[in-house]
Amino acid sequence: YRGLAELAHGIRGGAGLVKARALIACCEELEAACIQADPRLITACVDALHSCMEHFGEALQRYDVVHDPR
Repeated sequence: YRGLAELAHGIRGGAGLVKARALIACCEELEAACIQADPRLITACVDALHSCMEHFGEALQRYDVVHDPR
């Protein structure tokens, strides 16, 4: 699960730059699950991370609409 943990760590770093707290928390949980090597927990964390990323993407789209210079 090392690769998955590294991916979550990278996403967490990017999320930290914009202070996306929910996304950071999901990444931290996935990293911890990978250390525990519990497949069911990892699956749940991946699903949660996917949901967090979708919400983050939606928030970015709303931000773009509000702050569009056109």
